[in-house]
Amino acid sequence: MNKDFQNMLDELKKEYLADLPKKIEQLENLMLDANLEIIEDEFHKLKGTGKTYGVPEVTDICAIAEESCLQKASNWQEVSNNAISELKAVLLKYN
Repeated sequence: MNKDFQNMLDELKKEYLADLPKKIEQLENLMLDANLEIIEDEFHKLKGTGKTYGVPEVTDICAIAEESCLQKASNWQEVSNNAISELKAVLLKYN
């Protein structure tokens, strides 16, 4: 792979990870209101971006949470809170 291209990908990943705490905080705030549709949408957005930016764990975590919200599973709040905790762990892994 071209070195310049790899450097660009690395920079995009760095920016993505720098923005992730804001996304996690947003999810935490949304959980206070328990608005299932908005929470599902935010997990969907993160699911779509994780692999793109080289952080596939985000995609995997958010796919499970999104599906729980879509299915209106009785434990969607627990699954969502666990996903938020796992996203925080991903941040620690990369920092």
